Amino acid sequence: MMLLRLCLVVGLLVFYGCDASTSSRNNQIRNESKPDSIGIISAIRQALVNVQDGDLVVRCGRDFTSTSLCKLNRRNKLYSHCGLVRIEQNQPYVYHAMGGEFNPDQALMRESFVDFVNPKHEIRFAMFRLDSTQVNLETMFNQMEKDYQHKLPFDLAFDLNTTDRMYCSEWAAHCMSKALSKSIPFNTSQIGTKIFIGVDDLFLHPAFREILAVSYK
Repeated sequence: MMLLRLCLVVGLLVFYGCDASTSSRNNQIRNESKPDSIGIISAIRQALVNVQDGDLVVRCGRDFTSTSLCKLNRRNKLYSHCGLVRIEQNQPYVYHAMGGEFNPDQALMRESFVDFVNPKHEIRFAMFRLDSTQVNLETMFNQMEKDYQHKLPFDLAFDLNTTDRMYCSEWAAHCMSKALSKSIPFNTSQIGTKIFIGVDDLFLHPAFREILAVSYK
């Protein structure tokens, strides 16, 4: 039964991509929003006030695929998808690699932060930040922009040995690795013979700290 369940989850991962849904001023913030609209609006506003360039944003959708993909994480199973923030003209955008029916052309996506954490589609999200002394944001942004302009395709094979196409956490790790001043490799996870970078392999990296966590439940 466990093997069958594992095969199902891996199959969903390949078919749908990293997630089926689309759209610091204070380093000690912990925010669990209430399921009412006022609480949700307040939580998103708080995120918008605190989000910064280069932040890693993770989320989990309300759909079955997203909750199933969370199970692929080996240590923390709260989140199924991730992206990197870039603030453009005072507005935060999230760049992220996603496949599946919600992104038919499979190209690297750029969408507003609010769309990325939309409570209509998501049940939770969180923001994590690299130590500013350890990251060169210009280098990170150059890589993000290059991949976006070249419409980097989503990697349905989830192959860490290829760089011409990538899945969400692999792409984020690729951009951040280029920008880290210290060579601190990201962990990898393994299911059977498949080795991959899970979403939790990113935000549990020692160079990250949690800025904010929101649950819409």
